[in-house]
Amino acid sequence: MRKCSLLVSLLFLLLFFVCPSEYLHAASGMPKGAAKVSFSIKGMECADCPGILALTVHSLDGVFGITVLPESKTLQVIYFPDQISVKAIIKAIEESKDAKFKVLSTSG
Repeated sequence: MRKCSLLVSLLFLLLFFVCPSEYLHAASGMPKGAAKVSFSIKGMECADCPGILALTVHSLDGVFGITVLPESKTLQVIYFPDQISVKAIIKAIEESKDAKFKVLSTSG
């Protein structure tokens, strides 16, 4: 658990403090050309699940940022639709080697 939490924290710092501001929309803070989608996730039961989910999705090409909300079993992803589809993100989530997740719904 501690190793995953540290890694997720480092990823957060890299994404939000190192990202050049010219790539962000001033109003939304999102990169130009990016979209945001939320997933309702079944199977996020243990303390390690948010970290596993974060590492699985963040490793995908075309994913800019993620937020895992364990209490509501929700994953929010900022991604580039010209590089990766929502369908490909769902496939990666559901085929994770380290846990058994199921996407129940998407929004956004």
